[in-house]
Amino acid sequence: MLPFRIRSTDGNRRVGIVARNLHEVRLKAALKLNLGRATDLQVRLEDSTDIEDDDFLLSLPAHTRLVILRPNETWRSDGLTNFFAALEVLESESIHERRESEALIDRSLAANNVNHGQRVVLQEFREQLMSQAHLERRMENPAWFEGLSPRFHTKCDVMRHNCLRRLRGYVREAQKAWRNIGPPQCTEVMLYLNSILKTQGGTWFDRSASGQDRFCTCEGWFTCQGKFNSPRCVLVHSINPYASWEKRVLFSTWNLDHRIEKGRMVIPEFQTAVWNCPNGQRVNEEYFGDLLIGRGNLKLVAPSCHDKQNHNLGLDRQQIYKMN
Repeated sequence: MLPFRIRSTDGNRRVGIVARNLHEVRLKAALKLNLGRATDLQVRLEDSTDIEDDDFLLSLPAHTRLVILRPNETWRSDGLTNFFAALEVLESESIHERRESEALIDRSLAANNVNHGQRVVLQEFREQLMSQAHLERRMENPAWFEGLSPRFHTKCDVMRHNCLRRLRGYVREAQKAWRNIGPPQCTEVMLYLNSILKTQGGTWFDRSASGQDRFCTCEGWFTCQGKFNSPRCVLVHSINPYASWEKRVLFSTWNLDHRIEKGRMVIPEFQTAVWNCPNGQRVNEEYFGDLLIGRGNLKLVAPSCHDKQNHNLGLDRQQIYKMN
């Protein structure tokens, strides 16, 4: 008996079956896909090859995809259909099926009969097939932790640390620029910034954090949030740094981009605000702290969406000061 994956021509439902012969494929397809009389059904491969005898059917690899046609239905294979059908293996929990697909890709790459663009797509597909993203602990996926301190035991530990390191870098940059501002204003804003870091804890990059506290899915997928002046990334850049050492390193090139710019606006404007503070008021440390390391002013962006030109976005002048 062989496992197959069957679908109707409209593709609305796909199911897995196990069959010993063509007759059983028809019977189970009629029942599971509600296609009418089994004897009227035609069985094809997705490339439009008709299957007419048991010998050919049983020579197919396990988990082959079959299309079931009713009388008068037609099926025309096209490249896009086959492409999306191939992508379905990424959802398969069958290690055997994934290994077969990996071997097929390796043979194609070794044969050197694909062009450069096809090679890039196949290599990326192969990497997704054999992704180690589901593994979390160092002992399960030691290659992912290459070059990292032994104090890190899980991927989430590393990603939290990486997030906090970025935010602390922004705080250090601000602290250095504000070193000539005396207390109490500088002290108050630094206390507020440190309280944010303690509360936030690097959860933005931690896939185990609650949904509202992270930038990624629970599987570890991050999606670019687009340029500073765009509501979303039009190219839908995505990456899963939990998948491999290479993806983790590549993710380090993604940026937390300040919409109201840190260097051009937030840091110098705080200094100006302190020097020009009206009597009876003080600088709003919460407002400036949130601009520096708060989620409302930061967008996670892929390198090509990191616009380094002047953003031309100013501060909300009503938020700069508050009463003592």
